[in-house]
Amino acid sequence: MIGGNRFAQVEYALPRTAASAGWARCMTREFLGVRGERRGGADRLDMTVTPRRAGVDDAELVVSELVANAAQHGSSACRLRLRAGVGRLVVEVHDDNSTMPVRRNVGEAAERGRGLLLVRALADRVRVSPGRDGGKTVMAVLPVGA
Repeated sequence: MIGGNRFAQVEYALPRTAASAGWARCMTREFLGVRGERRGGADRLDMTVTPRRAGVDDAELVVSELVANAAQHGSSACRLRLRAGVGRLVVEVHDDNSTMPVRRNVGEAAERGRGLLLVRALADRVRVSPGRDGGKTVMAVLPVGA
């Protein structure tokens, strides 16, 4: 349990591959201490929302979107940093592409282009900043259950 001004932090280096988004979701779930429990078959997960799970699904989606963007637009591995404190999770994804993301107007039939909009809708705060040695870092702060 994290209390007071204490927090837990972890950082992962992820390869530039589409599979990294899935790995990032699993690592986020593990970091937050929430695991899907098998129920009614090997491929069914218990998706019951409990206070402990509150916000975890949103965190997984945010992490997945940011890592997928980094894998798509970067030219090498990206860094995922997770920092959890009481009631909040800070997600930071750094990639080596210094081009800042831009908001796109996408049509209803578009299959891409909504990731950052989803992140902004789910997070309390989103910031994109240039990296010290190039690239950029996208940071999102999300509420999570205690």
